[in-house]
Amino acid sequence: SAVKKNDDAEFAYTLRRNYPNPFNASTTIEIELTATSQIRLEICSSLGRLIKTLVQDELSPGHYRYIWDGTSDQGMHVTSGVYLCKLITATEEHSCKMLLVK
Repeated sequence: SAVKKNDDAEFAYTLRRNYPNPFNASTTIEIELTATSQIRLEICSSLGRLIKTLVQDELSPGHYRYIWDGTSDQGMHVTSGVYLCKLITATEEHSCKMLLVK
């Protein structure tokens, strides 16, 4: 998690570890926001190639839960391996590693 000061306001974004990890069929990703923010939650390959965009929206403060089922934006199942979950805001980027095992 990180705290960022911006225009005298404090914004905190938390990207929690996905669970289960490693995973087979699907994994759950949770984020928390303390202020309304434009966010993007992406799944990328270990080389940084975009695989899937889980959300791209302005979200209110709160706790959010997303499930990734191991598919790409085109609906194709991806191969076993290491993937990155990236939470991108206007001011920051956080990521965590996920291991898909088939």
